[in-house]
Amino acid sequence: MDYRQLRYFRAVVENRSFSAAAKALHMTQPSLSLAVRELEKEFGATLLKREHHGVSLTPEGTIVYETSKNLDEQLEQTKDAVAALRDGTSGSVRLSIAPEYNWSGLAELINHVREGAPSLEITIYDPDPTQSIDNIYQGRADIGIIPNSNPAAFMDRHTSTFDVLTLKVLPLAVAVPSGWNLGEGPLSLSSLTDYPWLIPVANVWFEGLPEILEREWAAAPETYPESVIQVATLQTVLPLVASEAGIAVVPEITETIAPRGVSIYPLANDIAPLTLLAFWNKKRTITPATQRFLDALEELHSEG
Repeated sequence: MDYRQLRYFRAVVENRSFSAAAKALHMTQPSLSLAVRELEKEFGATLLKREHHGVSLTPEGTIVYETSKNLDEQLEQTKDAVAALRDGTSGSVRLSIAPEYNWSGLAELINHVREGAPSLEITIYDPDPTQSIDNIYQGRADIGIIPNSNPAAFMDRHTSTFDVLTLKVLPLAVAVPSGWNLGEGPLSLSSLTDYPWLIPVANVWFEGLPEILEREWAAAPETYPESVIQVATLQTVLPLVASEAGIAVVPEITETIAPRGVSIYPLANDIAPLTLLAFWNKKRTITPATQRFLDALEELHSEG
């Protein structure tokens, strides 16, 4: 039995005769009659009553006819689902994204993609950058976005595995407890040496904020703070600043989500910025859904 036999059988039922069905199917009536007889043989039952004025369904034929209609609908739905996957309008995408992009571009990215693919399934992780890199290496996520202070070095280090897209530059500022009256700003690094500094842990996989600060301090040793507290992520920094545990250099965009008790000041120093990079594993298959996100990132950040 094959789908063609069911289609022929359904045509006979819906046209109420073999001759009309053969004409609709552009085939000879004997060939059509043979196909239906073969189908009846497959089921071991008479499916049609052959009458002078046409044909009608037997009880067994009614079951086969209803099943064939359902099968036809399911096949059409399957075709639509496959087409949606092919076009990237359905399927799933896993994003492993640093908080800096969550605050400054993620909503726009998702809204942009959903305009053309509202049923796309999106999973968002927000681990530390090291975990994002490992997620992309291991295939646990499709696209990673992290801040970086040396994009060229990152690309060179991962050139055999990752494709990389530069998204945007993130100028830096300083976060201080609102209860500490430090004036109007901007603030210079040299004016902050007496305060505890909250600094992310350096990472062997890529260069980030710690390397920016180390370069600044190497160029001007007198600006090195008397006390340094290492923290895991930016999410850890802000509550600590709010509780007056210290100060921290952060992206300027942090001002949009800074909690109560945290004030963001511009920096007087001409300090190098962070750069947000998107990256994906070029050794793995890029699905149409993932490509839709990559195209959106390219479109939204075409000027870097």
